[in-house]
Amino acid sequence: MGSCAGEEGGAPGIPPLRPGDQFHLFVSYSSVDAVWTHGLTGRLEAELPGLRVCLHERDFTPGRNVLENMAGCIQQSQKVLLVLSEDFVQSRWCLLEADLSLVGSCLERKPVLPVLLRP
Repeated sequence: MGSCAGEEGGAPGIPPLRPGDQFHLFVSYSSVDAVWTHGLTGRLEAELPGLRVCLHERDFTPGRNVLENMAGCIQQSQKVLLVLSEDFVQSRWCLLEADLSLVGSCLERKPVLPVLLRP
């Protein structure tokens, strides 16, 4: 799909994906914050060609169990970005993604990057 650093057309600073990884970044956010989040990820992907960002509505496998999609995409991502807001902490799905991310952070030393959108 996209190219990575070291490949023709890859952006400097974008590391190649490790074996078994499909994404550089998994983004967890509340649907209430979708416009802001899509703006951020759109800019990141435009400014960093080759960056592979996982967004649930675009990258989850249709027909697959939501929990399996979450766990699989988080596991296949090098980092996790949590877009935190009051709506995020009120969503069971967002909290589950945060929990799965923190487990990955502990077990696999996967960085979790919190962004406070709204307190």
